[in-house]
Amino acid sequence: MKKFLFTILLLSAVVAHAQNCISTRYLDEVFTDVDESLGIQFGQADPYGLLTSQDLRMDIYMPAGDVLEKRPLIIYAFGGGFLIGLRNQPPIPQFCQHYARLGYVVASIDYRIGFTTTSSGSAERAVYRGVQDLRAAMRYLAQFSAGYGIDTSNIFLTGSSAGCFSALHSTFMVDAQRPQSTFGILLEPEDMECSDCSGNTYFNNDEIRPKGIINNWGAMLDTNFIDPIAFDNVPVISFHGTDDLIVPYNSGSPFSYPIFPSVQGSAPIHQRLENLGIMNQLVPLQGIGHEPWLTNASLLDTVYRYSQPFLYTIMQPQTSPIAGDVLVQVGDTRSYAVVGEVGSTYCWSVTNGTIVNENGNTIDVLWNTIGTGQVSVIEVSCIEVLGEEQTLAVEVVEPTGVNESALPFVAIYPNPASSHIILQLSERESAPVPFKVHDALGKMVLSASVPAHQQSISIDVAALPAGIYAITVQTTNNPTTFQWIKSQN
Repeated sequence: MKKFLFTILLLSAVVAHAQNCISTRYLDEVFTDVDESLGIQFGQADPYGLLTSQDLRMDIYMPAGDVLEKRPLIIYAFGGGFLIGLRNQPPIPQFCQHYARLGYVVASIDYRIGFTTTSSGSAERAVYRGVQDLRAAMRYLAQFSAGYGIDTSNIFLTGSSAGCFSALHSTFMVDAQRPQSTFGILLEPEDMECSDCSGNTYFNNDEIRPKGIINNWGAMLDTNFIDPIAFDNVPVISFHGTDDLIVPYNSGSPFSYPIFPSVQGSAPIHQRLENLGIMNQLVPLQGIGHEPWLTNASLLDTVYRYSQPFLYTIMQPQTSPIAGDVLVQVGDTRSYAVVGEVGSTYCWSVTNGTIVNENGNTIDVLWNTIGTGQVSVIEVSCIEVLGEEQTLAVEVVEPTGVNESALPFVAIYPNPASSHIILQLSERESAPVPFKVHDALGKMVLSASVPAHQQSISIDVAALPAGIYAITVQTTNNPTTFQWIKSQN
């Protein structure tokens, strides 16, 4: 009876743990109330057409009652063609409050507006002011990230129209690519200097890189600003009306006004990102014009519906593979661990067995049911983002009395794989276990050994071309050959 009660209590604890690890944070509004800090000054800069400096302020929205020390940040820059606009114009407060209830910190920022509408160069300089002020806001929030509970590795940029011009150019245009007009034009002769040379000197004037962009009907002066380098590998999701007459869906001058510089809209931005293999998504709003959520509130929901999972996917941690025995007998208790990971939090689940002990990245499993079982793990901080689930198949057999170390059982995973694979033996061997990898033509491309007294080894396969390979492992009995597929990097 005592054993039965212990089993019930153990299973209850395991079920409760699994439930605690389930979170819809960042996908659903898990917070009811929002804390707002309005009118926070983050910088000061010289505006267009005025002799006095302009204070730059932001409104910050945070999930009320949140205990998480570091939350992702969304920075919102308003729209208005660089001529009009306010940081609290509709629907900005609604947008910011929604994302705060999802668990984000959201900041709606000021930036300098104004330019000479009869000068293409003056219009370009207005875009550059927006870039400078957005960067100043990013530096301020990075400088004081602890006070606002911000995770500086997860900063996202968004806005509407002109605000997304700033977001896109701030991310992809380097100082060497800034328009010639920013060095001075007639009636505006001053050199505007570097993109991080204005507003404030927080964070040592260092550039803060965003993790992704929500582009709402924005555009770029040149999509070639997006370079084929890792530095520019910033995911973008774009929403744009196909009948937008203010900012072109394809390319052309804003407002169809030829004095304004020609720009490239969301369609060519999407194509450039596709060509470079950068994660992106284009959501064309068929037959819709500019800034449509002002007259059709359902389109605000459309932006939510697509952008929430997009950002969530970007933030997902990649859980490392599981190491442990893959051939066991009923009644065995074996240990399983997340390879090379210590200090994170994990949500484990098991079939055909029972978790009898859990310690960080390691669990002990009592295997009690014959058949193919499974160990699964997700990296999670219970109130943060769930990581990608990893699984390990485990064959549970009847006791045979056979020395398991003599069984030529080897597991190779993941299969297919792009960067590395794990070669897992059924037991640790007292001598090194050699293996060789041959390509489809029979050419040996790699050979090594699982070290003595070690049960698994991680093999770097990133340099191998995509294709089918044969891996031959010299176990204690006979060579065992497995087929393995190398996927594209």
